[in-house]
Amino acid sequence: MKTNTLLIIVNLMMLIISCKKDPDAPTGGNKILIGITTVDTLSYLFAKVSTQLNSTGGNQISQHGHCWSIESSPDIEDSHTTLGSITSPRKFTSDLSGLSDNTKYFIRPYFTFQGGTIYGIQKGITTLKRGKPVVNTGVASEITISSVKITGSSTFDSGFSITQKGICWDTTAYPTLLKSIGHSEEGAGIGAFISSITGLLDNKVYHFCSYATNERGTSYGVTNQLITVAITQPTVSTLDVTNITLTSAVSGGFVSNAGNGTVSTRGVCWNASGNPTLTNCINKTQDGSGIGNFSSQISGLLQGTIYFVAAYATNEKGTSYGLIKQFTTTPIVKPSVTTASINNIMNTAAMSGGNVTNSGNGTIIARGVCWSTSINPTIANNHSTNGTGAGVFTSNLTNLTGNTLYYVCAYATNEVGTCYGNELTFTTLPNPVIPTVSTTAVTNITSTTATCGGNVVSDGGSPVTVRGVCWSQSSNPTIGNSHTSDGTGIGSFISTLTSLSPNSFYFVRAYATNIAGTSYGNSQTFSTLLPTCGTMTINHVAGTTAPVTKTVTYGTVTNITGEPSKCWITSNLGADHQATAVNDGTEASAGWYWQFNRKQGYKHD
Repeated sequence: MKTNTLLIIVNLMMLIISCKKDPDAPTGGNKILIGITTVDTLSYLFAKVSTQLNSTGGNQISQHGHCWSIESSPDIEDSHTTLGSITSPRKFTSDLSGLSDNTKYFIRPYFTFQGGTIYGIQKGITTLKRGKPVVNTGVASEITISSVKITGSSTFDSGFSITQKGICWDTTAYPTLLKSIGHSEEGAGIGAFISSITGLLDNKVYHFCSYATNERGTSYGVTNQLITVAITQPTVSTLDVTNITLTSAVSGGFVSNAGNGTVSTRGVCWNASGNPTLTNCINKTQDGSGIGNFSSQISGLLQGTIYFVAAYATNEKGTSYGLIKQFTTTPIVKPSVTTASINNIMNTAAMSGGNVTNSGNGTIIARGVCWSTSINPTIANNHSTNGTGAGVFTSNLTNLTGNTLYYVCAYATNEVGTCYGNELTFTTLPNPVIPTVSTTAVTNITSTTATCGGNVVSDGGSPVTVRGVCWSQSSNPTIGNSHTSDGTGIGSFISTLTSLSPNSFYFVRAYATNIAGTSYGNSQTFSTLLPTCGTMTINHVAGTTAPVTKTVTYGTVTNITGEPSKCWITSNLGADHQATAVNDGTEASAGWYWQFNRKQGYKHD
């Protein structure tokens, strides 16, 4: 018996559903004119559609949007958007989310008015089908004997996020992730990429293609091929011998061609018998790798001796030599050095330097500046060490005392000894103090915001690293309270105070911070405003008589109850009326309802 009853109920419900009918649309001058629905965006799980409302027909439309379903003639009992009331003809757009891929949906616009809900012409769409990604193989460039750069791009993820993309390569055709010498990994997502491939053999044919992987699998681009470069011995020339001293000299070389390989070692080799090579030299230098100029320091020589020197360069195919240069060692004298001008003077530091103009035919093993509070400073006093060799150098003078006179000179040391440049003097700056800052007047005050600012008049001898205003409901606010950060340095700035409480008293003052600390400007005070509302017609009960209509101006707010959307209103209500206005979250005036408390009765609209 229970089973039969259940079947009857189900049949009745199906009958009710099948008999569901849209309400009649208004006709004549009151007809609501609905345009066609267009598809703005269509993806796998998302669509965006738009409809033009041509006329409201004078009807009060309280709600509108789009409804959709996999079944024909969807209504607001199916999935739908709620775009609120609409008062005039316009185009409106809905985002349809939570869709399934490769699925057909039916869409209709709807309008709810005093006579019910009506629907526009139905629109059918089918979401995109998801699958493997689309990937393109790019071109090979910067081909060397053992490396290459190859471009590629994943242009379409087919609805599933790409988890990895890159290049596969092999010495046979059609490489894959499972059949290749190697592959690169260039991260997730769509977009172009460049793979730097190394470890190849010279003069070899390689096949390569792009790949991209998502949840549905891995796709490959077309397969291309490249040939790595063949290697020959490098080309090197020997530089003239310079800076000849008693026991050393400077030479070097220029590798103009790496022979399509990698120059792993370069330098000079020398002997006293002639035709120097790596196998018969007294000694050699190793001065880096690659092509280009290099400088070599030849040391351990004998005074007044004839030497022969040649540059060399080695790659995968062997070693090449430049032309042989001959030189004779000479005695060493002290070097010559000048002192650079002093700049960037601060309270504890300054900058100078020098120029070693002559090495004295020796090797500059140390150079820098020395300084003291007494005249004629030497390296026995405070000094810097700024490399070796001749030429210009820069030195930092540190751990100085503020407001103090110092003497400084450059120095240079070779095998014979140390020489000093011309002596200069300077006085350090006084130690920094906190900045000087003033607070500007408070303007643009609302119930929750205001505008203030300040002017950093002096940085106190050290750069201002942060500035702004701080505020509190207690006097003398600091950066431990609410504050802004409005740039650095001296000068004027403007600050915006936010998240204030309505109808509240605040203290505010500017601040500026440098290495010496934080300073504050003069304190300003202000009070935030009460919130404002608008105007509404109020219906209330007066005894047992008919409702009476009165107009209330919201602006006369006498108290904030603790809820930002609730106000107590007293104007135009009469001596024995009291009303509370509560916003239900909508912007329209109909979104407010009123509670009236009086002896005779209660009503809300």
